[in-house]
Amino acid sequence: MLQALCVPSLARALGWAGIIPFVALSLSAVFTIGSISQTWAMDALALYGAVILSFLGGAVWGLTLGHEGEALRPGAQGLLIGIAASLAGFGGALTPPGFGAPLMIAGFAAMLIYDLGAIARGLLPQWYRPLRIGLSAAATGSLAFAAVFGA
Repeated sequence: MLQALCVPSLARALGWAGIIPFVALSLSAVFTIGSISQTWAMDALALYGAVILSFLGGAVWGLTLGHEGEALRPGAQGLLIGIAASLAGFGGALTPPGFGAPLMIAGFAAMLIYDLGAIARGLLPQWYRPLRIGLSAAATGSLAFAAVFGA
């Protein structure tokens, strides 16, 4: 059981490496850092958030298609939420931060809820739970910080 809860080191390293742009860009959107404009940092943060939401949506599609025909398969719900995540990211990247960041935060929250349900149903490994919770908290916290205090 303990082994089921231990996050593989490569997954942990790659997941947290993916948080670096969230944190760096959110800080750059709030504080002047070198020659990076705060507006550019906010736009880049929105674009990165959209990319990661699309990544998560694609992962759900892969999960759904990989379990096709099985009793516990995710079904149409997985396909719909995967597309919704990409659309939330796209919309969030195209709109001002006051609307776009909350839209993306909602997208990340929905993806987390979906993934936690998939873990509970045995479609994803138990070790994914603490990783997803931590990564989602860092990503949404970065988006919220930049939206509230940024340019």
